[in-house]
Amino acid sequence: MISIGLVVYGNSAKWQQQIAGLKKDLQVTQLLVANNDHQNCRPEEIKGDNSSFEFSAYAQLGSLLEGDGPFVIVNDTLFKTHWQQGWTRLLQKAIARMDRRELVVWGDIRTDGDDIPERPALFLASWIFVLPNRQSLEAFVQILSELCAAKMQEPSSAYAHFLQWWTSPSRRLFGWHGLRTAENLQRKIRSIRLEHALSAALHQKNIPIHSLGHFSPLAYKFLRLFDRLRTRLDSLKSL
Repeated sequence: MISIGLVVYGNSAKWQQQIAGLKKDLQVTQLLVANNDHQNCRPEEIKGDNSSFEFSAYAQLGSLLEGDGPFVIVNDTLFKTHWQQGWTRLLQKAIARMDRRELVVWGDIRTDGDDIPERPALFLASWIFVLPNRQSLEAFVQILSELCAAKMQEPSSAYAHFLQWWTSPSRRLFGWHGLRTAENLQRKIRSIRLEHALSAALHQKNIPIHSLGHFSPLAYKFLRLFDRLRTRLDSLKSL
């Protein structure tokens, strides 16, 4: 009995097929889609709260999901930059084996080092979160809502340097390689900061974050490698 909140931007006939496959493979009882592109929002979709991009839409969906869990909150990169079938199989294993009573957030754990105060040593990549029960979901939504509503402080010089380096990398194998308009850079920097701040806030509230790779370490390593190679190949195609 799984409830899923999915954030998308735009529309795609292929996505509809992928969503149907996701519902079938995970035996989903509720799937809500929030579309942050209001011009292309389908009648059955929710107009997403795009005030803080996918983060505010995550909080919006989390407040609407029903039942006792588990809950999966994810965005459309599951279809675009991740191997959906591989991640679905990992989710099946994880949900079958996780402790449904534990206050925790499961996801895709990343690290960028622990030498900058604003950047946690370990943090959750902001494309997928798995909450085993309603208590975990409600704590997650509250923290995320507060972060989206709060005004961000000026970053430390070290953090500002990291953000600049990550969003304007000199090499194709590192950093972000999106279209560097002023609007896109502003969005990406805010998203990175919210990604780091979310995991830091969970830690401060004594809510553990754990890797889905715990349930199948070899499969997780392969998925991470596959996703990374796919992303880098896509960036090379844009040259």
